[in-house]
Amino acid sequence: MSSLPVVAAVDGSDDSLRALDWALHAARLRDAPLRVAHVRHYAAWTQPGAPI
Repeated sequence: MSSLPVVAAVDGSDDSLRALDWALHAARLRDAPLRVAHVRHYAAWTQPGAPI
């Protein structure tokens, strides 16, 4: 394989899963590696005792 990898970031949402399907298809067509990054949303950090 000499192709650059196809990269997809997945957070579990429907849109990201559709993007992953597209990326898988694109990687197969190009005979390229597929790199998947799982991303997670963290709650904003606040000071202890601060109202949310």
